[in-house]
Amino acid sequence: MTVAATVTSPLPVHAAEVACSQAWAALGAPSASVVISTFRRAAYLRELVAALEALRAPAGGGVEAVIVDNGSGDATWPTLVELALTTSLALAVVRVEANRGPGGGRNVGLALARAELVAFTDDDCLPTPGWLEGVATCFADPAVDVVQGRVAPDPAQEAVMGAWDHTVAVGGPTPFFETSNVAYRRSAVLSVGGFDEDDPLTSRQAGGRAFGEDALLGWRVVEAGGARAWAGDSVVHHRCVPSTYLGLLRSYRWLEGMPGLAGRSAVVRASLYRRVFLNSQTAKVDLALVGIGASLVLRRTWPLAAAAPWVRMRWPDAVHRVRGRRRAPAYLVGRFVVEAYGAAAFLRGSIRHRRVVL
Repeated sequence: MTVAATVTSPLPVHAAEVACSQAWAALGAPSASVVISTFRRAAYLRELVAALEALRAPAGGGVEAVIVDNGSGDATWPTLVELALTTSLALAVVRVEANRGPGGGRNVGLALARAELVAFTDDDCLPTPGWLEGVATCFADPAVDVVQGRVAPDPAQEAVMGAWDHTVAVGGPTPFFETSNVAYRRSAVLSVGGFDEDDPLTSRQAGGRAFGEDALLGWRVVEAGGARAWAGDSVVHHRCVPSTYLGLLRSYRWLEGMPGLAGRSAVVRASLYRRVFLNSQTAKVDLALVGIGASLVLRRTWPLAAAAPWVRMRWPDAVHRVRGRRRAPAYLVGRFVVEAYGAAAFLRGSIRHRRVVL
């Protein structure tokens, strides 16, 4: 068993306590740093650290991890300290007294990271062993400053996830630079000031949820001249997080900020489907809404055919989520209400930010 040593100085800005594993000091100069900000998910941390322990280091060095307790005020900090005491991983754990949002937590972790390659993931994710190898290969190109990788639902949980549970899939480059799987040159992040903790768009969204801080960091790095790359073989599994129908419905409120994000990021604007829609999926939702509205106004059924593209898109997922075709129509109705609520959030945001995104 290793013994943790508490670091008293210097502490990262806003950090109250830092504890490090014995392997942290022994590692010296790591080839990659993993930074994670966690908030009230103590039950996920042991499996997360086990996944980090299994990471294969890029050639020429070792892997370190920094996990920030972002003002949880629960069992998170004792759990992290215990993990630092027992892990073979080069691990530093940091406690922040007041939650600073995910961007602020990551900035605290970045202050302790020692490698030039800094990879971010989230507390509800599980990196696969080869995650950092593909990322490091992309950084062999000196022009590349940011690398995105693939995110897939945890296969052990996907088969049994509930109808309204939450997970994430990223199958190709996106304009949002999701921190579930993204890596940067540390120097590039520092040169643009790290994650912006004070931007009114990203720090105070509807529902109290921070939004878009990862997209804006990626955009600022690209705007500063950094090239971006895609590492398709660098995979992170995202947990299937339990949720309820009302919880899923409320989560769609954050879409109100999307038009503002498009106004800030040229990468987001360039990705819009037909320059107006977030993607082809939201276009199908809007088409279905127009068809339903026309059906009600005209008192005819034929406009409902406009909903067919959306039904075709969602039907396979509906069958999978409810384990069969019999209950799939009811699921589709509930899902459409959620996505219609999201469309309303887009509309409110378009008015508020004076940029149309649907």
